[in-house]
Amino acid sequence: MQDEQEWVFVEVKFRSRSDYGTAADFFHASKRKKFTHAVKHFMHFHRLNPAMVAHRIDLVAIDGDQIQWFKSI
Repeated sequence: MQDEQEWVFVEVKFRSRSDYGTAADFFHASKRKKFTHAVKHFMHFHRLNPAMVAHRIDLVAIDGDQIQWFKSI
């Protein structure tokens, strides 16, 4: 996805119940690391230099019927 001139990579997490935490809680450090690695791989594959191309990682957390969009996490 692109927002103006910036590439946006979005992780979406859904939790129907919050017994064990919110959807945002499940995008923890190890998941972020894997997602960041996937973003770097995508950019390399498409010949996009991360130092030269504006990009960010967003999180969309869905808890039941509530949606939160965290930009530039």
